[in-house]
Amino acid sequence: MCFLCEQSNPVRHVDTFRDFEGVVREKLDGRKYVCEACLAEYGEALGMLDPKKAEKLKEDLKHAKNEITKLTERVAELEPYEAIIKKAAAPKPKTAAKA
Repeated sequence: MCFLCEQSNPVRHVDTFRDFEGVVREKLDGRKYVCEACLAEYGEALGMLDPKKAEKLKEDLKHAKNEITKLTERVAELEPYEAIIKKAAAPKPKTAAKA
């Protein structure tokens, strides 16, 4: 049973390695466990990420880095053309009018 929500849900639990023995015997006496749902809720409140969200973010980061690599390579391929484009786009010098 989860020490925080006092539910006995069929989810994973973490052993806190703590025992509680009250003055009067009650259902909360004994070893203390925290359920996966409470861990996620309290972890989020502390600014921690759910492992599934963290894994998704890692995959997104990996994808973004691959895209950066591809774009960097494409820029390197196009750089030689930059001078040609600038030269072609530069204003043409005016020639003197003939009288």
